[in-house]
Amino acid sequence: MLIFKKNINYSDYSLLSGGSHLEEVPNPGAPFFNPAQYIKLALEEDENLLSMVAKQPITFHNEDLHRFYPKAHKFSNLSTTQQLIQNLYAGLDCETPWYRMNTYHFCILYDTLFRFTYNYNRDPIKERKEALPDLDGNPISFNRFVKEYFFNTVFLLTADQFNNISPDEKKRKGYCCHCQFGAINGLLPTREEMELTESKDYPYTIYV
Repeated sequence: MLIFKKNINYSDYSLLSGGSHLEEVPNPGAPFFNPAQYIKLALEEDENLLSMVAKQPITFHNEDLHRFYPKAHKFSNLSTTQQLIQNLYAGLDCETPWYRMNTYHFCILYDTLFRFTYNYNRDPIKERKEALPDLDGNPISFNRFVKEYFFNTVFLLTADQFNNISPDEKKRKGYCCHCQFGAINGLLPTREEMELTESKDYPYTIYV
């Protein structure tokens, strides 16, 4: 399972109810947000999308990746993008162990979820209910999801912004991922950097 700021195995009512705690369930039949299912559907959609891109002439690949992955395309080609998505899906689909993501993973997942959420929110309510029945047609607040679940958003900085931050300031801001320089400056990830890192311990307290 993938590690986020909050445990994605727990249903989340706060994204729908304006900030109530997870324990404050309005009623047994109330709509709720299933983070794991949301991420899984988005990754599945991307696997299908990338399969279609792969069938296009190679001259169109960069253009397609730029359109579908506005942030991650700068460090990725088609095969790298496919591998990162496959690794994320495998980590999500595995109940144990728990896996930590690096900046490359968070960046490509950001693009994936942004596009999925944008399309979902624009769909008719009937189609929303079919895609994510637990939400009962409610829209998804992408920015709030990122704020509550992502603990690595350094990739949102431009290369100039990141490179002009002093080492001490990076440390103070928590910019400590060993992959962040490569992801922000457009370096292809190595095979090791594309892999998830297995956590030796359970990543959450019992209160998460």
